[in-house]
Amino acid sequence: MKSFEDVIGHAVLAEALGRAIKTDQVAHAYGFFGASGIGKRFMAQRFAEQLMQSQNLEPGKHPNFFVIDADADKKTGEKKSLSVEKIRALRSALSTTNTIEGRSVIIIEDADRMTVAAQNALLKTLEEPRSNTTIILLSTSQDALLETITSRLVGIRFNRAGHEEICEALQSRGAPRDLAHRLAGMSCGRPGVAIRLHEDTEYRKEVEEIVEDLEKMLSAGDARALVAAEKIAKASSREELNERLAHWLTRLHDFFIASLELQAGARTKTESWDDLALSRSPAGWQKALKGIVDVKQALAKNGNKTIGFEHLALSFSKTL
Repeated sequence: MKSFEDVIGHAVLAEALGRAIKTDQVAHAYGFFGASGIGKRFMAQRFAEQLMQSQNLEPGKHPNFFVIDADADKKTGEKKSLSVEKIRALRSALSTTNTIEGRSVIIIEDADRMTVAAQNALLKTLEEPRSNTTIILLSTSQDALLETITSRLVGIRFNRAGHEEICEALQSRGAPRDLAHRLAGMSCGRPGVAIRLHEDTEYRKEVEEIVEDLEKMLSAGDARALVAAEKIAKASSREELNERLAHWLTRLHDFFIASLELQAGARTKTESWDDLALSRSPAGWQKALKGIVDVKQALAKNGNKTIGFEHLALSFSKTL
């Protein structure tokens, strides 16, 4: 049976969960919170396997293991809301496990997409916990859940993994050091994204194009940047825009640090993008970084994505 040993970047959390199992102090419900691709789902899978003493658990193949997820729109591919019907179906399925020995584990992916009705339906299960059942909610945002839900969870925050940890993990999977270093940077500290970049060359190409789009916008004038921003916003789902913003945020932070070091003489130009880093002052990069944070918050509140990206393009101005 697999343990937590192959978890990347979350050793402290893995140790805490393992200790809870050993000391028989497992909570009836957990909330795993953190960015997409950061390792929440992987940790939940390993936790479930340890709890149930079963390897390679799959929903539908083990009577006590359930995974609930939001459906995707067939036309746009964007995730829909997680409906109350799915939670009610879960409650019904759980009632049939009473005669089955052993622990049950439920993983609810995209928990932040639950409707209010779905959350209230889940609340009934959380209010009457079964001693042999553990529920794990995966969410990018704790604030998206009702307080009545979060107050009944053990909340665990997943922070971004260290660059070197991701590098070592990729090298152990056969990536040369230079490639591992580059992919770790592209992953924005998210192990799941790093592994996908290593294994999926088409996805890697998409991410490289995302970063290239950013650099083109930064090099363009305000008018051209606005046109590019509008085009990207209209052609992308909110999920795709959030993924793009995650990569842009990391790249802008690189530029910010490089501009500080280059201005202070703490480093000399070594990368082709150093000229771009010097195209704005550190204050200018801070303005651009704030623009990313603002539009991410607007998208989380279901704000107009085109207007949000137009404001973002203006925050890329070279005026500072």
